[in-house]
Amino acid sequence: MKTFKYIYIVIVVLLFTGCVKDLKSVYFNEEGDRNYKEGSYLKSVESYKKAALNGNAYAYYRLYEIYKYGKYGVKRDINLSNEMIKKAVELGDYRAEYIYSLRFLYSSNPNIEKAINLLKSSAKKEYPYAYLELGHLYLYGYGVEQDKERAIGYYRLANSFGLKTPDVNSVKTKVLTKKEIIRKIQSNLKKLGFYNSSIDGITGPMTRKAISSFQRYYDYPIDTKASQKVLEQIKRELR
Repeated sequence: MKTFKYIYIVIVVLLFTGCVKDLKSVYFNEEGDRNYKEGSYLKSVESYKKAALNGNAYAYYRLYEIYKYGKYGVKRDINLSNEMIKKAVELGDYRAEYIYSLRFLYSSNPNIEKAINLLKSSAKKEYPYAYLELGHLYLYGYGVEQDKERAIGYYRLANSFGLKTPDVNSVKTKVLTKKEIIRKIQSNLKKLGFYNSSIDGITGPMTRKAISSFQRYYDYPIDTKASQKVLEQIKRELR
């Protein structure tokens, strides 16, 4: 009985400590925002630092902005700004996730997978610019398979926040070569667990067997042909 009482006390203390930290962060962030608006940038930095010590994502994001551009009395520091945004991303700040995703998208050595994961995380928190960027990626097929329906879905969400979006109908659908179709079929079947060989764009026995297994599992007519129709079937099951 004493053990349970002790555990209960520990839980209450931890919950209380967490609440106090959150309240402190809110106070320090409000103080930082107020000082920032008044042009007292050094004071705002000190306030944000106090909130950051409590693991507050917003505080790290604000410090990133200040150090990136520099403000009166606060020197521009790119290295420090990079440290701040990394921490903000780790803590799940939606603005930081969006900005960091652009680095992965448009760098000299892009990492589309990481970029999309960050954008989707930001979009789950209803950040409109993440919706907009995801719409662009799927509309133009940049680093992902072109998917106008998915693009329209993200654009509608962006529109609901008042953002302007391009005319989807004005963008031509990419025409894939036979080899590109086969590669996409192989890649997507691998994601679904039906294909374990190399993605080479060649319809060999392993590819045909994987298509057959996929069609049988999802109750499609079995033809084993690596065609656009099969690719559409697979895309439907991936959504």
